[in-house]
Amino acid sequence: MATAGSSMYSSKKLVHSNYNGSFSPFAIGNGPTPLPISLIYFEAVPDYAKKQVQLMWETSQEINNSNFDILRSVDGISWESIGSIKGSGNSYQTNDYSFYDYIPLEINYYRFLQVDIDGNSTLGPIRLAQFIDNRSYNLFPNPANHSLSIDSEQIGSTVTITDLSGRILHRSVVTSEHTTIDISTLATGLYFVKINDSVVKLIKE
Repeated sequence: MATAGSSMYSSKKLVHSNYNGSFSPFAIGNGPTPLPISLIYFEAVPDYAKKQVQLMWETSQEINNSNFDILRSVDGISWESIGSIKGSGNSYQTNDYSFYDYIPLEINYYRFLQVDIDGNSTLGPIRLAQFIDNRSYNLFPNPANHSLSIDSEQIGSTVTITDLSGRILHRSVVTSEHTTIDISTLATGLYFVKINDSVVKLIKE
């Protein structure tokens, strides 16, 4: 039998504990109340050269949305607020948001706390970005056109390419230190290449 556990949000920290169910306790509601936002995607993309993380998300609808509080955690349990982005109130069109963490930790879990105008709040999904030097791979060229090359010592690692909505468009396994992926069928735009827990933005020309 699942227990709902308990939550606390104070002093810029949010902690939830003692929940053993299969669903997020923050997504449970009663009746046909509309969701405050319709989220298309939410991603945390590390820039290893600059050692910063860009959080990007997009909504297709917002109802009484006051703001997004950006939360970060080192363990996925205890969260601290590192900033806030103003919401779009009531909107029935797509809205793009971006937030930079310029002083990330080695291990960073991110999510947002969406706050309604009336003070109610909803937690978003969790994303991970790491700055532990264990990637041992190089991805090039970027931007790319017909093919993408990966030089990696992580033999056996899984490579996925997703679009902004999170759809997996390519999945393969690194079988040698030099791997070439055909991306000629991808439409021009922005994608995410993930190898293990590392995510890199890919621009397809």
